[in-house]
Amino acid sequence: MAGQTRHYALLYGASYVNGAAGYDAAHVLQQALDGFAEHLTGDKQFFWSKPHTAGG
Repeated sequence: MAGQTRHYALLYGASYVNGAAGYDAAHVLQQALDGFAEHLTGDKQFFWSKPHTAGG
């Protein structure tokens, strides 16, 4: 669920120009989720979207 929240925060932030209130709020949320992931797992990128590994 936190991974989905981070993904939607990225999409939300992308809908604003850099420096706008919505962009900044989304960035703060992403940083908070990354810090939470690092605290829980030791991996700051734990909630980041990962590419599929299956061959095609």
